[in-house]
Parts: sequence; structure tokens; C-alpha cells
Amino acid sequence: MERQAELEQLLATAPEDQRSFVDRITRSQLDPVEMHEYLTAAMAEQSARRDWILSNWPHLIELEQVTAQIATQAPLAHWPTTQPPEVQHALATLHALAPEVETQESRTLAEIDEAERAADPVHRLETRHRHLRTLASRAVDDEAQAVEAELARLTTELRAARQSKRIDRTFDRYRKTPWDAARDARIQTLTHDTLANQPQWLIDELVKLHTAGQLSALTPEELKSHVAAKAATLDGGRPALAAEPPTIELAPS
Repeated sequence: MERQAELEQLLATAPEDQRSFVDRITRSQLDPVEMHEYLTAAMAEQSARRDWILSNWPHLIELEQVTAQIATQAPLAHWPTTQPPEVQHALATLHALAPEVETQESRTLAEIDEAERAADPVHRLETRHRHLRTLASRAVDDEAQAVEAELARLTTELRAARQSKRIDRTFDRYRKTPWDAARDARIQTLTHDTLANQPQWLIDELVKLHTAGQLSALTPEELKSHVAAKAATLDGGRPALAAEPPTIELAPS
């Protein structure tokens, strides 16, 4: 960025009627045809404008390239100079620890939890059971009998689904479910994106740790784990994650 400032100061000597051209070319806003036409016209003249362009053309090109490069750099390249050296060092360390991501997971942890709940047969049956109980409280005569019959059938199905779920949970202690794999992929994605892109909340967190005297006490891996846990908490604590509805108590069979 220092070189960018130097070039901008140098090119500030451009003739007044060329300032717009200089600004557009250095920001890559001039298409090749327009640039060719401009330079052709300029070279045909014998003037101060022509002399200035010939003398400063390499600087114009360099500034355009420097500006384009800065625009594509990650936030890591634009640390505020007011940050303590310890914080800047921690940011550099974390950037180097950003893990490779084999499988990108775009869903948040909250959305994965909600999708797992929605796919759970017990959850679906309990939702249906609650709906039928509401209907039963309002139904009369033949409709009431039909609803009660459906409730009885659904109660049996719900008991079987709960028993199957208890068995699955026993085995799930020893195996990774597809939902576990999705969460792992999301945490890996979150960790990479946080360490590589370094959002403002990360900088704020490091400043807070530094102010509390805790930053220097953490090893790089401990700091990475702390940041990954913070990112997961932020990702999983969104309002979109609805509260788990209470379990329906079934009458003894």
C-alpha cells in the first residue's frame, strides 16, 4: 500500500484534462478499445500531454496492477495499524493454520440441526400426533371416531419409532451418522473461512484476549481451537434454530 501511495502522488502531476483518464485506467475501468483510441490520439500530438504520457506510462501501468492486487487481497493484508503487534502476530499465525477443506458445507450448524430434526421419524410422528389430538378435541360423532382410530394407530407407530430410535442411539455412540459428518464438515468449513478471511469478530476476540492478558498464554493450536469453538457457537446460535418441542406422553398400552 506504500507503493500505491507513492505512485498516486507521482501521477498527481498529470495535466488537469487527463486526471479522469488516469483515474479510470489505474482502476481498470477503461476498456482496451477506448484506451487504444486515446493513446493513438495522444501520440499524434506534439504537446505536454504527449510528453507526460510517454514519461509516466510505466507508472500508470504499475499503479493499475498494484490497485488490482490490493483489491483482491484478503482482510489479512489490511490490518489496522492500531492493532497491537501481538494481535497482528496472532492473526498471521491463525492465517497459516487455516485447514484445507475437503467438503464444503454451506448450511449452518443451526440449519443442520433443524434438518436432522425434520427428518427424524419420531419428530414427524409427534407433530402428527399433536395435530390429531387438537382435531379430536373439536371433532364430534363420526369424525371424532375416525380421529380417535387414527390416534390409536399413530400411537402404536410412535411407540415403535421411539423404540427404534433408542436402539439407533445406542449404536450411534460407536459410529458417525450422516448428520455428524455434516456437522464435522461445517466446522471444518467454518474454521477455514474464519482463519483465512479473518472477519471483524475474530480481530475483536483477539483484542479482548490480549487486553485480558490471555492471548500470549495460548499456544497456536489452543488459539485455533478457541476460535473454531467461537465460530461454531456463532453459527449454531441463530434464532432459526427452533426450540425442541416437548415429548408427547403416551398412555400405557
